[in-house]
Parts: sequence; C-alpha cells; structure tokens
Amino acid sequence: MPPSAALPRPEGHIYFSYSPTSPPNWGIASSDIHIFVYPNIRVALEVLLEVANAIQAQQLHRGAELLTGHLLFRGNSDVTQRLLPTHLRGTWSQPPSRERFSVADPPMVMVQGVNLPSVSFDPGGADARLYWGDWFERVEPMRTIEDSMAEVSQEDIQRRDALERAAVERASQLPEVACLGPLQRRAAVRHYNRVSSPLLDVSTSPEVAAFFATGGASRAPTPGTIGMLWAIDLSFFHVARTHTRNDRHAMGH
Repeated sequence: MPPSAALPRPEGHIYFSYSPTSPPNWGIASSDIHIFVYPNIRVALEVLLEVANAIQAQQLHRGAELLTGHLLFRGNSDVTQRLLPTHLRGTWSQPPSRERFSVADPPMVMVQGVNLPSVSFDPGGADARLYWGDWFERVEPMRTIEDSMAEVSQEDIQRRDALERAAVERASQLPEVACLGPLQRRAAVRHYNRVSSPLLDVSTSPEVAAFFATGGASRAPTPGTIGMLWAIDLSFFHVARTHTRNDRHAMGH
C-alpha cells in the first residue's frame, strides 16, 4: 500500500517479490512488498510513525484490542536483512548489487509475443512517481533466510543451544542477573554476550532502531547500502494468536 499523498514523497522504493508459502514467512507477508526509501532518517522516521499510527487506527476501528506498548521497532543496516535471530543465521555475506530502474519506464518482458511491463504500479505512468518515487530496485528472492538457515546444521543448533545455556549459567552467578526470570536472563545474555540466541533484539523507541539502521550495529553498513526500519505491531500478533486459539478450540484441540 503506497503512503498517503500527504506524507513526504519517497525518492524511490525497493521492490521485493516472494512466495508467502515459505515456512520462515509464516504465511504473513504478501508476495509483493515495496519498501519506500527517503532521503534521510528523520523523514523515514516521520513516515514510519505516521503509517504505523494509521494502521493502528484502522485496526482499532475494526475492533482490534490496543495493547500497552503495542509497537516495537528494529533497525537493520541493509534492506535485504530479515528478522532472523542469530541462533539461525549462517555466514554473513555481502548483499549483491541491485540495478535501478525508472518507475515511469520499467523494463519490459515478453509474454506470449507481447511486450508488457515486468512490474506494474498503481497508479502507473507519470502519476506513479507521486506515490512510488522516481526509481525502484528489485530484490529477488526477497529473503535470504532459507539460504542462511540451510548453512546451519542440526549439530550447529545443538552447539549453539549448549553455548547459550552455559552463558546463562555463568551470568546467573551475578546477583543482578540471578534475580531475573529465566527469559530475562536469556535476554540479558543475548544483549551483552556474543553467543547466538533465538531471541531478537527490538526496542520501544524508533530512534534506537534508527541508530542501528544507520550503522550503530557491530558491523557498519557498506557505503551505498540502504538501511531499513521495522515497526512490529503487537496488536496484529495478539489478534492473530487469539483467532488461532479460538479456531483450535472450535476444532476440539
């Protein structure tokens, strides 16, 4: 869904094409996703919060329950990175370069002897630039999750589990950690220790996410890469979980 015309006009966008049936996708993501690119992080934050608030308002209008602290944020230093915890990450590799095309004049593809645009935008033509920006870059496949997970064997998973348990046990000898619950201990180790973890760092502050999206992580972004801001709507997951629980109850499970 393109942003409202009242929002700042994007410079361009990244176009992802991906099958929603992949297991790591949980059937949530659309097969066509557009990530809008803005000239600086201030404008990107403004748009992120405006769109997140608009989505929340739509959900509340449909009767969704609003949770306290319902939005969580995460920043990745490259737009091709996904929400994959270190526990399942393979060896990091440099993202491939992407070719940039004009939104008003996308490349053509031959279909049954007829030349058609390989990507269509609504609205199209010259008006497309008001919503989609001047250019787009295409990433196919959308996610590198499958390739990354394929590099991690079951033996690797077991070894990482053992390293995490050992790290939690060592950290629990500190009074400040010993007083925490089991999940909080794992979160503390995830945040301050380099062992891999099935937990994923998020923040209630979009500014903290912006810090990591622009090079605050342990690996600085490669010049020319485009960072990405995620807004995770807990209300959506709460509603989805409630529906799943009700469905299971109806089926007698």
